[in-house]
Amino acid sequence: MRLLDYYSSLALASDDPELVHILNTVMTAEIRKKIEEIQEQKQEIYVSAVAARARIQDLLKTGPACEDRAQLLARENEVVVALKSGATTLYAPARTIAALPAAAAP
Repeated sequence: MRLLDYYSSLALASDDPELVHILNTVMTAEIRKKIEEIQEQKQEIYVSAVAARARIQDLLKTGPACEDRAQLLARENEVVVALKSGATTLYAPARTIAALPAAAAP
């Protein structure tokens, strides 16, 4: 829980909402239950983890169930790259653009 509290403080201090989403993926049901118990008892421990969980709950309530990652990146960046592997598509901001010659067809 101490490590989660530390990473929570980093995610909350950052302007990058993706860190909060990543933090949500590592919070297991057991951890969420522990944080809820801390909230119910109004204990002053793991303050950042409790605050991060509250922020995650707000994000889940106010945003769509499955946010369009490509659209979000397109709003914040000029170029978005989609990498496909099987059924998985990964969207990422393009930080460096390089013009490559077209590959010759065999």
